[in-house]
Amino acid sequence: MKFINYFLRLLLRKNKSNFILVTVIVAIMTVIGSFAQTKKAPPKNNSPQLKVGLYKNCTAKRITDGDTVVAICQQKELKIRVFGIDAPETGQKYWGDKATKYLVGLIQNKKFDVEIKDIDRYGRYVAKIILGTGPNSDLGLEMVKSGNAVVYYRYNKESAYAVAEQLAKRKKIGIWSTPGAQQNPEKWRKLNKNR
Repeated sequence: MKFINYFLRLLLRKNKSNFILVTVIVAIMTVIGSFAQTKKAPPKNNSPQLKVGLYKNCTAKRITDGDTVVAICQQKELKIRVFGIDAPETGQKYWGDKATKYLVGLIQNKKFDVEIKDIDRYGRYVAKIILGTGPNSDLGLEMVKSGNAVVYYRYNKESAYAVAEQLAKRKKIGIWSTPGAQQNPEKWRKLNKNR
């Protein structure tokens, strides 16, 4: 309060140089205040913006790895992170290649539906990929059942995935056939950041 009173007293004096100084300071404070209140724009997402929901009759343009698909839905190219799973990385030699090939076998040259749930920090659509109808229609769940991916428990709380992972472990299929880093892709990524 003393600060404001001081400037008011300066302003009320008949000294022209003080009036100019106060005017300049007020103008600078106004500009600084307006910059401080300006919100930063959200990061740009190069993907076309689709809403959360179901999109039918999509096709795979390319499979990047065991949990990422570039799809064409409604004439738009979408980079999709398969919901709820984490597959070994391409750099994980045998296991990453195996997971990618298995995913290619499930989805290539087929029509499928995409249920968008979210957009991740990399601008990818997080979505379930649904292959037809029936008990084996959830692509992510099939990847877990076959031992080609683990459940991404941080984001997926669906019990069917946990049951499928436990069954794959018990049967020692896919990544569960041999102990190693392929059983925890997230940990492997942290240890191999420079790859």
